[in-house]
Amino acid sequence: MYPNRMPSDLIVSRSEMNVFMHALLFGMLLIGLVLGPLLERISAARNDKDQTRYMALSMLFYGATASIVVLAIAPWTALCIGANPFGWIWNFVLEPGVRRLAIVAFWVFIIASGVTVAWKKFPTVATDSTALNFKRKYFHVLATMMFIPGYVCDADFMHLAFSVAFSALILLEYVRHFRVWPVGGHIQDFLHQFLNQRDCGPVIVSHLYLLVGCALPVWLNRISQRLFFGGLSGMLTLGIGDTMASICGKRFGRTRWPGTVKTVEGTFAFNIAVMSVCLLLNITGGLLEAVSDQNDNLIIPLYTFAITHLTLA
Repeated sequence: MYPNRMPSDLIVSRSEMNVFMHALLFGMLLIGLVLGPLLERISAARNDKDQTRYMALSMLFYGATASIVVLAIAPWTALCIGANPFGWIWNFVLEPGVRRLAIVAFWVFIIASGVTVAWKKFPTVATDSTALNFKRKYFHVLATMMFIPGYVCDADFMHLAFSVAFSALILLEYVRHFRVWPVGGHIQDFLHQFLNQRDCGPVIVSHLYLLVGCALPVWLNRISQRLFFGGLSGMLTLGIGDTMASICGKRFGRTRWPGTVKTVEGTFAFNIAVMSVCLLLNITGGLLEAVSDQNDNLIIPLYTFAITHLTLA
């Protein structure tokens, strides 16, 4: 169905992971550029008394999006990797047996349960800045619960998953901003309760920044030394360090850094939280030595070096 060979003068050496990252991210931008006029018409039609046109235009958007994926993004990807991209992903997920399927099932469970709790338990309107901050950091904790186990179990799969997730969030942002039927309004209502002054523009960027902050170290880690724990830096600093800094700063902060609303106490909590996690990982090195059947003279020094490198980086 798709071409499987690119002219030799156009071949650039790159991994399949990076090809899919570029295809997904630039593909979502292409969808926004090509379908922008259609999205504007959808936004205008949602206020019509007769919703037929609104629903029809929304369905046209979904169909056009699928067409761009199949007719433009997928062929380009096939040229770069020399294989059908959908078949490649299928084989990639099933290659190590059930491990990657189990990771996906774990993520689905965390997302479903986490969003359900947020939808039912959190008040629609935050009573003060502390309550709003807690609601926002709740998703930092969910991200940590999802991403760290996924990265530890399968760093390559995490690389691809971050690319898929980020492109999906861009697509959902199109749907939310232009209120594409039937879910656009519901997404807007859900995300509205988590907005702060940084999300005053037309695009809600907080969730995008959270995902990119966790994903960038994983993406960049394949380019440089590929130090395993290097990819954890975003998840540790955002999921744990930033969350503790924000909560402790709001609750206990008294001394502010010059020219900013950030507190010294929050910064201290950030450093303590990240260092504590690194120390905990270091302590598990001793447990690794006790239970591992590998040569501990090799495994433990390498493990400790990785933790020390992360701590001092």
